[in-house]
Amino acid sequence: MMADPQPAAQIIKLAQYLSGLTVQQDLWQDTGEALIRLFGVDLFAIGAREPTGEIVLRTWMAAAPDLATAWSAAGGAPPAAGGSPADLVPALHEAMAETLESGFLGTRTFTGQVPLALAVLPITQENQVTAAIAIGHRQVVPLSHGRLDIYLAVAGLVGTAATRLASERELRAHRQHLADMVEERTAALSATNRQLQHEVAERMRNEAIMAARLRLIALAETHSLSDLLRAMVDEAEAITGSGIGFFHFLGADQRTLSLQSWSTNTVARHCSAAGAGEHYPVDEAGVWADCIRARRAVIHNDYAALPQRKDLPPGHVMVVRELVVPVLRAGLIVAILGVGNKPLAYTAHDTNALSALADFAWVIVEGKRADEALRESEERLRVVIASNLDGMVVVDQEGLIRMVNPAAEALLSRPRAELIGQPFGKPLAAAATEIDVRRRDGQVCTLDMRVSTLAWMGSPAALVSLRDTTERKRLQERLHHQATTDELTGVSNRRHFLELAARELKRTLRLRRQLSLALIDLDHFKDINDTYGHGIGDRTLIALTRICRKNIRDIDVFARFGGDEFALLLPETAPERACEVLERVRAALAAAPITVAGTAVALTISVGVAALAADAESLDTLLGRADRALYRAKDAGRNCVVVAVGPG
Repeated sequence: MMADPQPAAQIIKLAQYLSGLTVQQDLWQDTGEALIRLFGVDLFAIGAREPTGEIVLRTWMAAAPDLATAWSAAGGAPPAAGGSPADLVPALHEAMAETLESGFLGTRTFTGQVPLALAVLPITQENQVTAAIAIGHRQVVPLSHGRLDIYLAVAGLVGTAATRLASERELRAHRQHLADMVEERTAALSATNRQLQHEVAERMRNEAIMAARLRLIALAETHSLSDLLRAMVDEAEAITGSGIGFFHFLGADQRTLSLQSWSTNTVARHCSAAGAGEHYPVDEAGVWADCIRARRAVIHNDYAALPQRKDLPPGHVMVVRELVVPVLRAGLIVAILGVGNKPLAYTAHDTNALSALADFAWVIVEGKRADEALRESEERLRVVIASNLDGMVVVDQEGLIRMVNPAAEALLSRPRAELIGQPFGKPLAAAATEIDVRRRDGQVCTLDMRVSTLAWMGSPAALVSLRDTTERKRLQERLHHQATTDELTGVSNRRHFLELAARELKRTLRLRRQLSLALIDLDHFKDINDTYGHGIGDRTLIALTRICRKNIRDIDVFARFGGDEFALLLPETAPERACEVLERVRAALAAAPITVAGTAVALTISVGVAALAADAESLDTLLGRADRALYRAKDAGRNCVVVAVGPG
C-alpha cells in the first residue's frame, strides 16, 4: 500500500496549478497529469452524463504503461477517451453512475492479477454535479480516510477550476457578442447617416402632422364630436395642400357608409350636396370607395379619365384628383378620410401623412365617442341609483363616498351633503355581509351590504347596495330562540341539548378528557300537578331550574328534557365531582319548599349520573346509562343521586 502523501503541500501545488490553467488548455487532461505527478495516482478517469442519459468517458490515463494491459487481464481495460458506456469496465461505469446520481463519494476495490483501489468523486459546478472523476491506486486494501479526504478536497478544487474556466469562456463569448453588436450598430449608424437627408425632409412633414395632432387634442377637450371631425378634415386639407375633404364612418357590416363631415372649405365654397348623417351602401359609392374594396389607400390623379367613375350628384364639387385612406381597427375598416383637388399630383408622401393623421384622429374620435357614451351611461346610472328603493352608495378607489341616493341617506341617517367625500368606513368585501350602523337617534340597525364594481367618472369604483335587515335579523333570533329554548324554564330544549351534547362529546373524545352526564327527575311531579294544579307544577319546574343554574358553570349544558325530566352535561368533570354538584342541587331544592295556600310543599329530585367510560361510547349509550342510574335512584326511594358503575 502506498503511504499517504503530505496533503497540504500537494493540495496547494494543485490549487496553484489549476488556477493557472486557461480556457485553451484541457482541464481534465491537465488535472489527470497533475494528480499522477503530485499524488502518485496510478489511474485517472473522468466521466459525465450526457443529456441522453449516457455516461461518456471524457479522459482516461494510467501512470504506468503496463497498467492497462494488466487491468485488461484482470477484467477489461478502460477505452480511450471518448469511448461509449458499453466500453467501460462495468464496475467503473456503475461507480460513476452512482456518484453522478447521488452526488456522493464512491469507492471500489479490485483484487486480481493487478489490484486497484478506486475512489469516484463528484465534480460540482454551481451546486450541480456535472462530472465524476475516478482516482485509482495499485493496492489491495481500500483507500484510507485521509487519502479520501484529500481527494474530496481535490474534487472541490477541480470543480472550482471548472466553474472559473466556464465563466471565462462565457465572458469571452459575451465579449465577442458585444464586439459583434458594436460592429452591427456601427453598420446601422452608417446606414442611418446615409438616410439623414431624407429624414430631414420627412421630419418637416411629421412636424406638420404633430402640430395638427396637438391642435386636435386641444379641441377635443372643449368641443363636440361634430366640431372635432370638421377640424380633422380641415387639418387633412392643409397637410396635403388639398381643396376639398370629407370623412365617413363605415358600419360593422362593412357595407354601410355614413357621411360625418365635409371640410369647412368644401362646404363654404364648393359643395351643396347631402351633408352629415347621410347613409348609403358602399356599392352605390363612387370610385373614391375603392379604398374600402381594396382595403388600402387609393390615389386618382386623373379623376376624369377613370372609366369606372360615376356621375357626381347634384351640388357636388367638381373632382380633379383625389386621395382616400381607410382607418382599420381589429381587421375592420371603421372610417375613411379623403381629400381632393390638390394643384399637383398626390404622392406616397401625401398618402403617408394622411394615413398617419387619420389613424391618430380616430383615436381621438373613439375617445370622444366613449366620453359621450360614458356621460350618457353615467346619467342613466344616476337616475337608476336615485330611484332605487335600496340604499345605493358609490365609493371610489380611495374609499371615499362619491354618490348616495335618498334611500341611503335615510338608512345612514345623514344627509347627502355630509356623506359626499367622506370615507365609507366599512371593508368592501365581494361577498354579501352584514354591517351595524348607529343612527343619530342612537338606535343600531343591521344592514345587508352587497358590493359590485362599476366605472364612475371614467375610473373603477364600487357600488354598495344597502338594505335594512334589522327586523329580519330580530325575527331570525326569535325563531332560533324558540327552536332551541324551553318556553317555561328558559333553558335549552331537548333537541338543542342533544346538538350541544353531541358536539361536546366529540370534543371530549378527541382530547381524551373527562365528561359526566346527569338525568334529573322531579319526584312525585304528577301528584303535585294533580293535587295543586298545573300552575303549581310549573312553579316547581321553575324552582328546580333556578337552583340548578345557581350551582352549575357557564360551560355546563342544562336542559329540560321533557315533562319533569331535566338533563345536565358537565364537561371536564369526573363522576365524583358531578355527584358533589348534584348533591348540592338536591339539598338546596329540598331546603326550599314552595308555599301553596299556606302549606309548604317539599320538592325532591332523583338523579342518575353516568361518566364517559370508553373512547368509542356514543351519546345514546351515555344517556342510556344515566337513565338506568336514574331508575335505580327511584328504586332506592327517590331523593338521591346514583352513579352508573361500569359501561353497562
